Amino acid sequence: MRLDYSHCPDYHFPHWIRAEVGVSEDDLNGVMDINHWLGEQVGELGTIWGYERERQLPGHINPYGSAALRNTRIIYWWRFQQANHAMLMKLQWST
Repeated sequence: MRLDYSHCPDYHFPHWIRAEVGVSEDDLNGVMDINHWLGEQVGELGTIWGYERERQLPGHINPYGSAALRNTRIIYWWRFQQANHAMLMKLQWST
């Protein structure tokens, strides 16, 4: 899974890791593994780190919809208060 780091100093959790995953890819199971691993290695969700996901629909959806939804991309964001937690995650899970 490709993980991208960015620093957003105006936020409570300024260190962000982003992953973009296709709906049909096996990486979706990896996201659940990452969240479990972060809970054990970093600490409590919402206190030290945060997580969210967003679905990006393709620009054009055909009238039947089903084929287009399979091509949807999901963006996962992990946010951290400390840079070392973000880098630990990136080192552990980036491919």
